[in-house]
Amino acid sequence: MKILYTPLPGLVHRVEVVARELGLYNAITWERSMPYDRPAYLTDQNPLSKVPTLITDEGIALFPGMVIYAYL
Repeated sequence: MKILYTPLPGLVHRVEVVARELGLYNAITWERSMPYDRPAYLTDQNPLSKVPTLITDEGIALFPGMVIYAYL
């Protein structure tokens, strides 16, 4: 799994807490992104360029946070 995120407060921190509580934090690759620049690697997965975005091992993009929490 991979999380595309920006370090702005409140955007990825809740996902981090959920991942830590479930013991999944180290199983996730955390990739910092700049969503306002709309990089191709993010918009290819998430046309809305929203973060955090979780990319599952199957290549499915999940967003926003509530969907990520439920998946984890």
